[in-house]
Amino acid sequence: MKIEGIAVREPTPCNGFTRADLLASVLTAALLVLLQLCASNQLGMDTRATACLSNLRGLTQAWLMYATDHGGRFPGNVDDGGIGYNWVAGLITPGVSSAANTNLLYLIEGRYAQLGPYTRDPTLYRCPADPSTSRFGGRTYPNVRSYAMNQAVGTKPDGRSPVDGRWLDGSRTHTANLWWCTYGRLADIVAPSPAGLFVLIDEDELSINDAAFGMIMTLPTVMLDWPATRHDVSGTISFADGSAEIHRWQDGRSIAKTPFTTPITQPDNGDILWLQARTSRAVANR
Repeated sequence: MKIEGIAVREPTPCNGFTRADLLASVLTAALLVLLQLCASNQLGMDTRATACLSNLRGLTQAWLMYATDHGGRFPGNVDDGGIGYNWVAGLITPGVSSAANTNLLYLIEGRYAQLGPYTRDPTLYRCPADPSTSRFGGRTYPNVRSYAMNQAVGTKPDGRSPVDGRWLDGSRTHTANLWWCTYGRLADIVAPSPAGLFVLIDEDELSINDAAFGMIMTLPTVMLDWPATRHDVSGTISFADGSAEIHRWQDGRSIAKTPFTTPITQPDNGDILWLQARTSRAVANR
């Protein structure tokens, strides 16, 4: 087009976004939303894992305070759910409506649970990512406990003798310090050292029952009680020096899929070997 002899370029159509531009914008927006959702989910998982870790630290500090007040001796940890002589009372029964599953007094009331007077906070005993619930009195409640104590740590009902650690030999006939060490007081913790002996662990909701986490020390490796994997295939664990960590499990066989009531042989499971090294040690000169 010419205006008074001056060549003028034809204007280009003003059509806004092309289809390609629009598609790119939609895809970019969708990607941003997806990334935001992933970040939110990760944040939620991290927050719950951090809270779970804080719970174990709090319980382990209470456990150490109990020992300080009782001549270095630990609270009871007999694998029977007994009332009054264990660190907590009652049996958690997965998938079954039970008063013990929902009874907060079994955690914090001194006449039932020896550690109760040192905590007074029932939320310390449950992982915030634990999905387990029970029906009681026509209502649904969260199961009150997610954690269990190393079966080799604690005292018998007399409050003085170290526990037997019945499952350490794989047949539930082990007695205290027969083949593997059991620890009834602070002075007993020499090997592993306090930093290397686990006290409390987040247990899978399909496995938890009594308050003692059963480990079998024999080979080939056998899974008896199952660690929780709720935090991105990781679980929380605390140690006798008061520390705690989030530990990532490496073997896919360590993930509980159905309720278990009997030992499951899993040869060369590195997660079991890792736990064995932090559960007890063989008695010298046997």
